[in-house]
Formats: sequence, structure tokens, C-alpha cells
Amino acid sequence: MKIVSVVLIVLLFLTTGCMRNIRALDEAERSQEGIRQTYNIDIDTAKAISKSILRNEGFEVIEDNVSYLNTTSLNTLFRVIFTSSFTSSGSRTEIWAISKRRQPTQIPTTLSESGFHARFAEALKKAGK
Repeated sequence: MKIVSVVLIVLLFLTTGCMRNIRALDEAERSQEGIRQTYNIDIDTAKAISKSILRNEGFEVIEDNVSYLNTTSLNTLFRVIFTSSFTSSGSRTEIWAISKRRQPTQIPTTLSESGFHARFAEALKKAGK
């Protein structure tokens, strides 16, 4: 019985921490924080490049939804939101990067929004796009 109680308490703490992280990113999104940039690529390519950047920066578990990615590192919460459109000149994808510290008193984030977009532009240049 004690083991079940301990397991339930641990699950409660883990769930509460995850929910707090998601709420912080939701609040940042509602208040229009972060940096938006539009690229002349399709959404699938944008997501693949974004995942590669996040993994290279030490983000391990990436929650992949239809229009956004959520992930965390030791001290950073990160969300990348994708909005795709099609024009006569081809696909365009707006990428909105939002980063937050896990705790306000922690050291600066491991990856900033501007750093993400700089790495994204560099990856596009290397790919010849």
C-alpha cells in the first residue's frame, strides 16, 4: 500500500510540473512573446529542420503536434508554431519561436528565439533553399 501511495505522489508531482511548463508556454503565446519569421519552404521541411535544431541544442523529448512542437531542456521551455500558406510562388511557412526559462531566477535559456531563427536560416542556406 505504501508503494502505491509513493507512486501516486510521484506521478502527481511529475504531472503538475509538466502542466506548469505547458501553461507558461500558453501564456507566452497568448501575450504574443517570441519571434516570428516567414520562410519560403513547406511546413514538413520547416518541422524537420526545427526538430534537428532543437535536438542539436540538447532538447530531447519533442512533442510533435500538427502545427507546433513543444520541448524542454534542463532550464528552457521551447515552443515552435508553424503556419503554412501557399502563394503563386510556392509554399511559405511562418515560424514562431517562443522560449521561456523554467524558473525566472535560472540562468539564461540555452536557446533563444533569435538564436533559433539564426540556426534555421543557416540550415536553409546549407540545404540550398
